[in-house]
Amino acid sequence: MAPLAEPNAVGIVIAHGSVGGAISVSSPDVYISDDGGYSWARTLRGPHHYAILDSGGLLVAIQHTSQPLNTIQ
Repeated sequence: MAPLAEPNAVGIVIAHGSVGGAISVSSPDVYISDDGGYSWARTLRGPHHYAILDSGGLLVAIQHTSQPLNTIQ
């Protein structure tokens, strides 16, 4: 999924990425920034579909998998 930001959730950015040498050998993790991309924190391991709701008050993520899921994180 492409990096995501919302005009009504100023400063919040969610993106997939990898750190260092892990780029070529691992699935990307989900990182979040609350300062417009100056600093990042790994939020979820592995690829997910995600959304920013309620002006940044609610972040929703669903794991990207071919298996059935019953949990939204």
